[in-house]
Amino acid sequence: MKYAIIAATGHLGQAVIKDLLEERGVAPEEIVAIVRNREKAERVLPKGIGIREAKLRETEKLKAALDGIDKVLFISIQPGVGYHRAELQAKAVEALAQAKVKQVIFTSYAHVETAASPIAYDFLFTENAFKFSGLDYVLVRTNEYLENVASFIHQGASTGEFAYCAGEAKVGWALEREYAEGLSKILLADHPQKIYEFGGQPHSFADLAAAISQVSGQPVTAHNLGGQAYLEYLQKKVGLSYHQADLLLEKISPEAAGDMEYDDHDLEKILGHKLTPFTQAVGEVLTENY
Repeated sequence: MKYAIIAATGHLGQAVIKDLLEERGVAPEEIVAIVRNREKAERVLPKGIGIREAKLRETEKLKAALDGIDKVLFISIQPGVGYHRAELQAKAVEALAQAKVKQVIFTSYAHVETAASPIAYDFLFTENAFKFSGLDYVLVRTNEYLENVASFIHQGASTGEFAYCAGEAKVGWALEREYAEGLSKILLADHPQKIYEFGGQPHSFADLAAAISQVSGQPVTAHNLGGQAYLEYLQKKVGLSYHQADLLLEKISPEAAGDMEYDDHDLEKILGHKLTPFTQAVGEVLTENY
């Protein structure tokens, strides 16, 4: 069996490959990383796995990179300047169908069909592309990785405060390595279910502040700001450019919309054990250089 990971050089892609090699016993020669930048891939990925270079917009090149591949983990890409995420992902689905791979696992958006955030559109568009592709596919709709708020955790521990703009909404955070383990198990499964909703027990940003306080041993205050005030805070206090701040605000908007406030258990079921307790997970992120 030959497995390919699209977007393999990102944090999640690296974590999945690490889990496949070290915990699932998959041989390096059975894993192929499909990447945009071969030089980066050779620097950050384990030795012995295959590396094939192809961009999502390059249908023929991506199709060639998928030659001989049985199953694919397609990790959704980040939004950026100069391209439309939904269109790029749909083009990749086209290449996957033409390559006639046996199965594709796609990381989608939590409860995408009822989500309020505009970000959900890209994922709904991609899911629809899969529905009409003729492919055997699995949708793994993910909540948030706790590492996505690593900057909040480190700032809270070092200064005693951090700012956010999600109100009282809660988020089903879980550690990225737990998502990676779940994805690895689905990739290797003979008969996975069609749709998974991955996430942890929902917590608010006030809960996050309390966990940081418990781990760091000092009081931590979370300041809830409005969208424009938060944009200014990110530029003036954190030092981000307007573009960087706007992208971060966009990433946080699902929390503000309440899209991540679900108590899903598919991740625990596929793992076969409970997730890392929230405060312990916050402590783990605090010790990492993420």
